[in-house]
Amino acid sequence: MGLFDFLKGKKGAGFANWHAETDVDKFSGIELTDVESYVSRIDDQIYEFVILTPPEPVDSCDAVMICKENGIRVEFSIKGDHSMNKVYAKDGLSQAEAVALIGDMANKGSVPALDSMQTVGTSSDPKKTWLERKISLHEIN
Repeated sequence: MGLFDFLKGKKGAGFANWHAETDVDKFSGIELTDVESYVSRIDDQIYEFVILTPPEPVDSCDAVMICKENGIRVEFSIKGDHSMNKVYAKDGLSQAEAVALIGDMANKGSVPALDSMQTVGTSSDPKKTWLERKISLHEIN
């Protein structure tokens, strides 16, 4: 049994109520295979990013962004004090590592250990910040 089969077969697994937003389109009711596809398309530079939003925050995480930066980069927006979210990132991931990290979060209902990640910023609206950052990078190139 492969990693993806294991994640799909886990009780409680699924992204059915999650939303995905790429630099091209928006999707609702995604599945693990969709996450695999998004990560692959980011790695192939078809998408610049994807933002995954659970219906309810998962362990204080209200959004996950995936982009390509030194391999695959996954960023977690964690609700903080005074309406400010802290953004943690892990980069240099392979496609399989990125999918496993996000799949694990959905399966366990908790974010990965943040102490192994970089703090990359704070924002009152990380989703807007991510979109603005990616749009400005796109305009420069």
